[in-house]
Amino acid sequence: MVVETDVLLSPIGEVEVIQGKLAPRLGSLKGKVGAFLDNHKINSDVYLARVEEVLTRKYGLARAIHYQKPDTSRPTPPEVLDDLARKAAFVVHAHGD
Repeated sequence: MVVETDVLLSPIGEVEVIQGKLAPRLGSLKGKVGAFLDNHKINSDVYLARVEEVLTRKYGLARAIHYQKPDTSRPTPPEVLDDLARKAAFVVHAHGD
């Protein structure tokens, strides 16, 4: 006798929660370098360009570094995050759509 069974698959992945604390707030953006991380979704580049423009005009941002992920499905490589953290006072991470 053959018994058939159904297998139920869940699309929910496992999530690892890492506790951390926020970086201290900057006293000012004047003369600072900011990093703008584009997640490659539609309009995230437009959003980041506008944020950069406002931060430069109103708050004296000195320079911007831009990085665009190669695709939306993978996380930003740790070495890229480390590089941005070394070179910039802050990072704005955009999510488009």
